[in-house]
Amino acid sequence: SLLQAAGGLVPGSVAFAAVLVPIAAAAVLIDTTMSTRLQLDSEDGMRGRMLAICGSTGAAAGALGAPLLGWLCERIGAHTTLVLAGTVTLLATLSAATLFAASPQRRTELAHRVLRRHRGAAQSAGHPHQPAPLTRPGRRARVRARQRIKA
Repeated sequence: SLLQAAGGLVPGSVAFAAVLVPIAAAAVLIDTTMSTRLQLDSEDGMRGRMLAICGSTGAAAGALGAPLLGWLCERIGAHTTLVLAGTVTLLATLSAATLFAASPQRRTELAHRVLRRHRGAAQSAGHPHQPAPLTRPGRRARVRARQRIKA
């Protein structure tokens, strides 16, 4: 991301190509590392699902990101677009690094806060594979069930 921003600032095609080579090498390194970690760190039953999510996310990013970058290049120019995209990526990377540097308890608290915001404050943010707590049906439902049994 820093090199991408620098690529927007360098003059000439030769200098841009010199900046582009380490960007491409880093992309290959990151993709290989991500795929390896994903396969080694996933549970056996979840590995295929995790790889599918990763592939779908990458395809969606390419399908949405490429036209957006093309549109930005038409509007504000290629050099400015590279600097903008590099800066946004750098800020996102620093934000993620800050989050992952936090303690596991802090990350869990943040995740629960985000989940509560999306689910509503009344619901707890439990694990998605935990069964829902058993609740007793309301009085009307119990009365209807008894009436159906008698009929």
